[in-house]
Order: sequence, then structure tokens, then C-alpha cells
Amino acid sequence: MKKEVKQIKNLKISESTHEVLKTYCDKNGLKMYRFLEKLILDTCKEQKDIFFHYLINSFFINDSSFVF
Repeated sequence: MKKEVKQIKNLKISESTHEVLKTYCDKNGLKMYRFLEKLILDTCKEQKDIFFHYLINSFFINDSSFVF
């Protein structure tokens, strides 16, 4: 059986952002790439809870008195 190789993509960030990220990860014993992968997946991945999403959207769409 062949082991599947992950395709790697690079992200461009400023040196100052990289330094902040590096300092944070070093202080907390984290790998920078893994921290970023988890952060991106937790933040950007679509939610699977369709029912909750439907309730929230229908509440805001149907309640015209609600103001942000």
C-alpha cells in the first residue's frame, strides 16, 4: 500500500505577523503549521448543524424589527 502524500501550499504573511505567530507558538509549545491548520479549519470550515443554521437565518430574515 502506498502512503498518501499531503500536498503543501505556502501562505504569505508579513515578517511582523510571522514573529508574533512564532513567539506565541514557542511559548505554548505548538508547531506553527499545525496551529494555523487547526485555526483555519475551526474558523472557516462550514458547520454541519444545518437545523441550527436554518433557525438562526430564519429568525433574522423574518424578524424585520431586529437591527444590528
